[in-house]
Amino acid sequence: MDILSSSMEHMPEEYKLEAVRNVTELLSRTFSSQFVFPALGHNDPPPSRRLVDMWMQWLPTDALNTFETGGYYTIDQSHTKLLIVVLNSVLWAGGAARTDGPHSHRGRAQWEWLEKVLLKARTTNKMVYLVGHAGPGVEERPNAGSSSASGGGELTPSANGRLLHIIKAFSDIIVGQFYGHRHADTFRLIYREGRPVSWAFLAPSVTPRGAGSISNPGLRLYKFDSNTGKVLDYTQYYLDVTNSRGEVHWAIEYNLTQYYGLREVSANSLEVLADRIRNYNDRGVFSKYLSALRVRHSTDISDCDTACVHVHYCAITRADYHEFRACVRNPASALASRAPHTSAAILLYAILILISS
Repeated sequence: MDILSSSMEHMPEEYKLEAVRNVTELLSRTFSSQFVFPALGHNDPPPSRRLVDMWMQWLPTDALNTFETGGYYTIDQSHTKLLIVVLNSVLWAGGAARTDGPHSHRGRAQWEWLEKVLLKARTTNKMVYLVGHAGPGVEERPNAGSSSASGGGELTPSANGRLLHIIKAFSDIIVGQFYGHRHADTFRLIYREGRPVSWAFLAPSVTPRGAGSISNPGLRLYKFDSNTGKVLDYTQYYLDVTNSRGEVHWAIEYNLTQYYGLREVSANSLEVLADRIRNYNDRGVFSKYLSALRVRHSTDISDCDTACVHVHYCAITRADYHEFRACVRNPASALASRAPHTSAAILLYAILILISS
């Protein structure tokens, strides 16, 4: 969810809780209780009894118990095969993930809990959605306005690797992954033995990014099979904050399957899409992708040449930090860009950030 913006990071706890309360009341007036499943973001208050009291209208008792202790929980759709697993990615990011950090025990407990939940889901024939603020993989955009920009990841290297290992091990039951954090519209593919076995969608935020990698606000509506959990499609909405009339008007930006010409939403179909995005001889698909990434803030792709395209492709298909680093180094032709500085700098910066992390 990440209700709070980065501008509130250093504000007193009372201010943060008041902001959460305001948004909670707004969501409560808008949606029925069964459709709101909050996931903590990196600027939100840590899990506490006060948050539990605010959100007890949305979550069942067993979910509230694990949420209060660690900020994570499950929603078991008893009438369907679907199990929603909501993670607290903050516990695996930055200082919170340090083995000697004040919240390190919560991070370790979440790993143990997640593996037990997935094992039980497999034995009970459940299909799983993983939901969290930040997911595995790198930030490919330069000047994205965070410590994870240009090649780093929100999760620590060890946490990123462990999460990828779990996703691969349980790819037979994980039918969808949904994350945010980056204020951008993109996707990630997870491979096992050279074959795509899982995918993750990263949805844009309702708060625009106004510095570095600029984007418009976005909202997303997924269409899925309520029995199996299979994602069928989604519709992306956006708000043009620069419209000349100054009006607030949410409009449809695109429909996933129509926009990219997909027959279905699957790891295999998204791998084909990734290859089309990388096609240096046809910039049409990449132009669409970059426009979506920026939530239609800009459709100009002149600032992203061959090497830049290659970085985006590596970010989509190499969620492991080390594999991303190897990918941006190859092929050599990707570095032979006619644009003298911009894209080569992106590649070099991405490599340097990962080496130093």
